[in-house]
Amino acid sequence: MRVFISTICTFILVFLLPRLVSAQDTNLTAVKRAFEAAGLVKDVPLNFNPSVLLGVTYLSIKTGLKPLHAGIKMSPTETYRTPIFNVVGDPGAGPFVIAMIDPDAFSRARPVISEVRHFLSGSYSLDRVSGLLEPSASFSALTSYRYPRPFVNSGLHRQSIEFAEQTLISPTSSPLNFNLTDFAAKTNLGAPIGGTFMFMGPDPYPNA
Repeated sequence: MRVFISTICTFILVFLLPRLVSAQDTNLTAVKRAFEAAGLVKDVPLNFNPSVLLGVTYLSIKTGLKPLHAGIKMSPTETYRTPIFNVVGDPGAGPFVIAMIDPDAFSRARPVISEVRHFLSGSYSLDRVSGLLEPSASFSALTSYRYPRPFVNSGLHRQSIEFAEQTLISPTSSPLNFNLTDFAAKTNLGAPIGGTFMFMGPDPYPNA
């Protein structure tokens, strides 16, 4: 199994796809350099050398569509709902898995509960017409989406979104003190094939 996803209806996503792709990462080298500059390659050592571009788009009643590009600053209010995922490039046959982690909890200076697992699920397929990643109806998320919500005064957190296979985590596993590098090694995943990330600080609890 290799690596990807989608939520919110395909009809809306297909209609919006050209807009989403144009607003997201467009250069693999730039994405890799952004990971290196943010220290993610050092702190989450997974030999990150992406072969495809990962598109991640949030939808909020308050802020509308918010596509990511590597290193963008986001707030919890903008990330309350599970994002939409798409891919640009050829990731292979699949199926795919997505992992979303926070390597900066409690804070970047004191990462005592890192990595926090915000999302882990698998058995996704790529719709080669729309570029969307679509979940299998028969597969439930091992870690349901938990929107990032950094502690007050904990600084900016790097929220890394990378693809990889999984077999060890169950829905009842604690999301704290996760180690994506160790997990990837134990499940014989190899390196992630795509990814992006955002910086995030705390804000009031969202009601969007």
